Amino acid sequence: MSGACETMPDRQANDIPAVGRWLDASTRQTIVELAFAGACHGMAAEARAILDALPALVDDVETRQWLHTALLMALGDVEAAHAALVDDTQTASSDPAATQILHEWLAATAALPSGTSNTSGISSTPSASSANDASRNLPVIHSVSRS
Repeated sequence: MSGACETMPDRQANDIPAVGRWLDASTRQTIVELAFAGACHGMAAEARAILDALPALVDDVETRQWLHTALLMALGDVEAAHAALVDDTQTASSDPAATQILHEWLAATAALPSGTSNTSGISSTPSASSANDASRNLPVIHSVSRS
């Protein structure tokens, strides 16, 4: 083992995305994908750590907001996902199709039998169900042939 140690570049307080610049785009994408895999396979602590790092991993604000909401849903935190989706819809010039997909996934996740429902019909506690359970309730999307 060498005596040299690799450190992350210095971070400016007002430049959170600079933290992830020492990782290439492919590596950052893989880390985000691992968060979803972790959420689906019981590694919630690891997925939440990546959730907290999204500003350093995803440059595009709108994409980051969608990923944040989707990862909260994958973790079963429906109430926080609902709040994030409402906030995202109000603050971003969202793509209506992406927003609709997230609303449908949220509705499917909220409809799962596990978790405690509050009066708004949204789970107040993170569910033990995985994102796979919610995705089973989504409509089938057929690919379009471009011949």
